[in-house]
Order: sequence, then structure tokens, then C-alpha cells
Amino acid sequence: MAREAAGNLSDEQRAELAELRRSLDDRVEEIVEFWRDSPEIAAAFLEYVDAVRTRPELADEAYRAGLATRAQVEAAHRERAYLETVILLNVAPGLMATRLLRRGGRRREGDRPDDLADALRAEATRARRHPADVDWDVIDNPGIAWSGPIRSQGEPWEDLLEAGGDSGLRSPPTFPTFDFFDFGSRLATSAKTLDTRALTYADRPSRIFGRLRDYIDRIERFEQGSRGGFRIRPGQIERRRLELAVPFDTTPEQVIQIQRAIDYAADRGIEVNVRFVQ
Repeated sequence: MAREAAGNLSDEQRAELAELRRSLDDRVEEIVEFWRDSPEIAAAFLEYVDAVRTRPELADEAYRAGLATRAQVEAAHRERAYLETVILLNVAPGLMATRLLRRGGRRREGDRPDDLADALRAEATRARRHPADVDWDVIDNPGIAWSGPIRSQGEPWEDLLEAGGDSGLRSPPTFPTFDFFDFGSRLATSAKTLDTRALTYADRPSRIFGRLRDYIDRIERFEQGSRGGFRIRPGQIERRRLELAVPFDTTPEQVIQIQRAIDYAADRGIEVNVRFVQ
């Protein structure tokens, strides 16, 4: 799988892979026949298989155009390899579908055949989505003035997060790195806004990754801080999170740089949530 993703297969290996996939096609037909009395499931399964098996090519093309990260390409190849392995293992179709959905983080909502078909179709839709077409939440502008001073961007965003009630206590304005800390769950949250429409990011989207990497590095390095009675002690943080707000018209090229930062943070055990502001 890794060599296929890197494009390093020999002609002989490519021929073997083609033969393997012909066997997979035969096995897929057998699975569809198993569901002959549930045509909705059969059709949804075929749709899902096609989407997952073609996603690596979609990701490869997007990567060459600068619209996908290397991690997304590798994930697409891993997902296809897992699908093909499960199919070839002759796992019972019902159990196989459950495994595939669970790996994608999705569960069927009920026991009816339509529930399984709906879950498979939803996963097919996800697999067909372009890597730069992210599903981040879109929110109404809480008062962020993108072209104004930093505080006029950051404070409305922090106000919104505070009103949400799931970030913990808000730190004093001069507290380093973190804007919230939940002393119960021990979650530390840094709230950031990034005006992707600024000339520096419009001209060179890669600068977005550099800026976010700097934020993430600060989050990772933080050990302790104290301001005005608000104190985080060494070893007190269990989870670290970055809450990021960006303009709704952030470009696909810029989205990919944000995705790079999300992958960078994940490697360091840091959560990143991104919301588009319209």
C-alpha cells in the first residue's frame, strides 16, 4: 500500500495488483448477490466500494495540484487497502459492513435495512468529497472585525466560546498561550482567529501553516502560568486544544494549509477545531 501510494510499484507488481483487484470485483459481486433481497443495501454497498476504491486517485490528483496533504493521500490508500483486505477475508457481509462503518467512525442508527443503506451512502459521500472540501462548522459572525486590531478579532471569538460553556474558565487577558482552562476535565484551550484574506496569506497560503505551527508549538511547550489568581500548575493539563476561526471565503489552497496544521497538531496530541465565520 505504501509503495502504491508513492508510485513505486514495478510492472510485475502492478500486474499482480490488477489481478488481485479483479478477484476483488468477483468477491464484490458475491456480496451484492448476498443482499439480492435488499436492493437498497446492495446499491449503497456498491456506491461505497466505488467511492473508497477511487478516492486514492482523487487524493493523488488533488495533492499534485496543491489541494491535499500527504497525510490525506496516505489515509486514502490505507482506507482502500483496509476495504480490499476485509473483502478478501470473506467476512460475512453484515459483519463486514459493520467493521467498515466502525473504522470510518460511523454507526448505523438502527436495525432496519434502510439504516445500513443510509450509513453506507453517507460514507460514500464522505469518500467522494474533495480533500479541500472540508466539513467544518459554519457560524454567524459573533462580532469579529477581521480588518481591525487583534483584540477586535480575538475578544468576540473568546466571548462566543465562553458563552458555549464547554471550555471552562476564561483566563485573564495577559495569561500566556491559553484562553480557557477547565479544571474539572483538565482541558486547556487556546482561542485564535486568522484572517486568511490578509495579503500575506493570500499571496502565500503556506504562511498559514507557519503561523498555525507556531501557535501549536506554544500550546505543546506550555507547562505553567499564573496571572491574577488564575493559575495552571505543571502536570495539570491533560488535553490541549486550539479553537480556530477563519473567514468563510477561505480558499481551497488555504484550507489545505490549515489541514496540514491539523495533522501537525494531531501528531502532538493536540486537538484543533476550525469554524468558518460568515
